[in-house]
Amino acid sequence: MTGAKNEISLDFEILKDIKDKRVSIGEIFALSLKYSTPETIVKNLNNLLFVDGKNDFYSRLKRISDSDLLSPKTKIPELADFLSNPSKFIKAFNVVFDLRHKYIHEFMSSETIELSAGLELLSRNIVFLKAVDRMVWEDLYPDIPRTQAAMNESSAKELLKIEGELIRIIESYDKNLGEESAKKFNTLKEDWDKIIDNTAKFFADEYALGGSTYPLVHSDNLSILKKGLSDYLEDNLFILDK
Repeated sequence: MTGAKNEISLDFEILKDIKDKRVSIGEIFALSLKYSTPETIVKNLNNLLFVDGKNDFYSRLKRISDSDLLSPKTKIPELADFLSNPSKFIKAFNVVFDLRHKYIHEFMSSETIELSAGLELLSRNIVFLKAVDRMVWEDLYPDIPRTQAAMNESSAKELLKIEGELIRIIESYDKNLGEESAKKFNTLKEDWDKIIDNTAKFFADEYALGGSTYPLVHSDNLSILKKGLSDYLEDNLFILDK
């Protein structure tokens, strides 16, 4: 942000958390931004998300998708409600901050709010946050496949990538293990293949057998299981140095 003052304070604990991946640089930066008013939040989001100046937070928010990518014809009720009357939910967002200021900073404020009205504000703010979440998600992943065929293809490509990495790691073991250990390892590989294939098929059958999403679900299950095995083997490569 141009002209923004650096107010981020770093200490060894924060640096350790970053190194250990408990928090990210982005989280540290986000938490350093002021968010005491809706105007400040919108300004920060405009600076973070729309650096080219061709868009702004509220106008972009009103163009979100209300459909689930796994079922493009199915609308998400909360997001459909938001798009039917965005100003209602944006107003609720602003009202909550106004009440927050009065109750926190005007300690003796006599203003009250009925329980039903408070619950309505809360529910509208939840919908507002879901809309913001969808907007950010869409902008972070603008090229995500949106048709079933495209999703199936993308999932298959991701599986091939994971399988390639797994093969690379397994080859490291094959080349560096002793003869006896290599035999045991090869037996393990055969067992892993059977368990992974059977597990992925079981859950795909239970979830999507006979449906158009079956290839996607099956590929995703294989990817999850093979990525888990790949990460585990990579974490234990140190045994090859013994």
